[in-house]
Amino acid sequence: MGLAYRATPATFQSSGASGGSYPVTKQTGTAAGDWIFIYVFGGTGSVACTGFTAKPDGAHYGGLLYRLADGTEGSSFTITGLSAGNSVAGVIATVSGAQSTLDPSSLNTPDYANNSATLPVSSITLANSGDWVLWFGTNENGFSAPGYAITPPSGFTSRATNGAQALIRTLVDAGVRTCFTNPGTSEMHFVAALDAVP
Repeated sequence: MGLAYRATPATFQSSGASGGSYPVTKQTGTAAGDWIFIYVFGGTGSVACTGFTAKPDGAHYGGLLYRLADGTEGSSFTITGLSAGNSVAGVIATVSGAQSTLDPSSLNTPDYANNSATLPVSSITLANSGDWVLWFGTNENGFSAPGYAITPPSGFTSRATNGAQALIRTLVDAGVRTCFTNPGTSEMHFVAALDAVP
């Protein structure tokens, strides 16, 4: 059996982590033997989640959490170690068909761009035909508003979406070509999606 997403990777975003923690819903259909990856940006390098291995980024803004599903995990995961009151953004991806010997711990420390619009990425050589590379990217503008649009590196397929991006794609598919707005704080996700969706 080949690799497959158990469900479309999903983004999450909140204007503030309550008490330094944030709940993430387990993806529908997750089964024992699946790999669960959660990339989170929340303003701290002590990000953690029970049952997950944490790989913080070098700037301590967040990092990658991963675990092999064994059927004992609940319906949601509580990410801890976040900066209370700061915005939280991230993505969850569940992959089926991978070997249980997959070793995400061999990954380098996740990179970060700080205040740069680009992020240099080391080259990657895959060992086998059909291998996957998962690329996670998220940001927040000063921890208080949605970040800038993220463009995956050439050759990657962007699969995760949030509600605002889905709304924009629906409007574009319906033929809407112009949008007039007077955005405030609650519309910032929509404005960011306008920049992110071609």
